[in-house]
Amino acid sequence: MARWFNWPDDLDPPTPFQVLCGLVVPLLALVFDPIVFHKRLRLAISDAGIFEALRVGGYLALGGSILAYASILVLPPHRPAARTLAAGLLCGATLIAYGFGLALAPASLLGLLFIIGILGVIPFLAAWAYGRIAWQLLHFGLPRWYRRWQFWLGFLLLLIIPLGAQVYATRRIDSASQTLIAGDSGRREAIATLRSAFWCSVSCYDQLVWAYDRESDPAREAALADAYREITGGSIEDRFELIYTP
Repeated sequence: MARWFNWPDDLDPPTPFQVLCGLVVPLLALVFDPIVFHKRLRLAISDAGIFEALRVGGYLALGGSILAYASILVLPPHRPAARTLAAGLLCGATLIAYGFGLALAPASLLGLLFIIGILGVIPFLAAWAYGRIAWQLLHFGLPRWYRRWQFWLGFLLLLIIPLGAQVYATRRIDSASQTLIAGDSGRREAIATLRSAFWCSVSCYDQLVWAYDRESDPAREAALADAYREITGGSIEDRFELIYTP
């Protein structure tokens, strides 16, 4: 069996299939993402990706999991502290992959009608690849691993950072949108904030579209339309017609 770099003798090295499941396939799926964080296929009813609103946290969580796995493959842990940290990282990556797979499962089952749902198994394959190494690390050379701060540092890094970033990004967009909807002072700052949200697609600004539809004041209606055009470069009326369902 091939030895991956300087893999510890007391641990079974990952097989090529496990590297494929935990590194290559998830990375390709993240880069060429057809329906999850982007909408590159016209098979779904919605005009947005399934988890497009969670793009910031999703990229950090999934990308961080792939990076952690790749780093452990390249620099296998030998010292107890390094093994504990690696075990925590991979346990966090396993939890993220399983959670993402379960969240994607309903859409994946529906997508099987169009073949594309087969992509829904990728998170579970990745979780299996991460969990295999984590299981070995937790059972070889890690006495009382659950009391070691390195484990919890690694575990929480992959959970707290993406969650915190997603909460911050969501609140930033919501706050700026509400400023425009309420017509409060700070209109220019709110527009600048929304224009600087490079992670957002046009669906991020649908709050403005629905507020425009509810608005009865012509002046505020025009202000929302102008703000929307300045932020997205498109027409708020066209967007409303696209997403409106009687």
